[in-house]
Amino acid sequence: MNSKLLIGFALTEIQWEDLQDYARNYLALIHGYNDITDTSGTNDGGADSVSYVNQVIFAFSKEKGWKKKLREDAEKVNRNKNSLYITGIKKFVFVTNRKVGQYRDLREQHKKEFGWELEIFQLSDLIDGAIRCSTLRNLLDVSDEQDYIEVAKSIIDQIDIEFIETGNQFSNYDNEIVINYMGSEIGKVCYLRFNIVNNSQSKVIINKVILKHALPFEVGGKDWTDVPVPGIPRDGILRNISFQHNHILNSELDYDSLHNLRVEIPILHQAAKNVYGDWLITFTLEVSVQPQEVDYKIKQPEIRHKEIGFKINLKED
Repeated sequence: MNSKLLIGFALTEIQWEDLQDYARNYLALIHGYNDITDTSGTNDGGADSVSYVNQVIFAFSKEKGWKKKLREDAEKVNRNKNSLYITGIKKFVFVTNRKVGQYRDLREQHKKEFGWELEIFQLSDLIDGAIRCSTLRNLLDVSDEQDYIEVAKSIIDQIDIEFIETGNQFSNYDNEIVINYMGSEIGKVCYLRFNIVNNSQSKVIINKVILKHALPFEVGGKDWTDVPVPGIPRDGILRNISFQHNHILNSELDYDSLHNLRVEIPILHQAAKNVYGDWLITFTLEVSVQPQEVDYKIKQPEIRHKEIGFKINLKED
């Protein structure tokens, strides 16, 4: 397995406290900043670390909106530089686990507005540091023998589907949805809304979404296409029917985004007593993983299926 890819995954998924630790070690081991003082905290004045000898301010970030964070930290440091007990600031060093690219305009802007030199170490720099230095690799808990399949699995385990309540006729308890039907509402449909949520820090690809249900009537909606299953009778009593979502096909799902799923359930007649009770609907996600902002693409990404079920309790109102 390519070690650059694994390092990239580790840096993308890194927790905030671990990023601070990695950044300080990276700056010391790769760039010779051996006198860094940790100043992070609620009243850090925008500086996560300071080199008093070299008159350098360090700020770290794992936010996707790195440019906004850089601006906020720079303005905060400029306002609070007297409280940082530093006699002049020669350089402002910004470390981020995001892809930045060229930043010449920002460097000129900081020099003109704040009077200091701006230096940015971005994701590619942090990856190269770990490739060169075994101590940094150890901080990321990355070894050459680490299996990408296990990395991908841990990321996919953090993909979830959440139910969104859309009216007071619904209640939700630990993936159990209670629906109260009213016979006077025949001909209408009620809507169940769900979100596919990416709780990891990596980009995933939702190849397709399959909805399977055991309800004894048609469920789906305009967003879903019936997937024929051999041996299922078409006699109006539909059970274990599968539907594929029409639009969520090979769709990227970033760590701060979501996909909405809408499922339509017809309102039933009061006489249909046999439909009341507990039923199950299951979403099956076919997911693959690509590293976030790492210049290395997997030719054959790990593809896994994840099933998430909800119990539907139909009650007569």
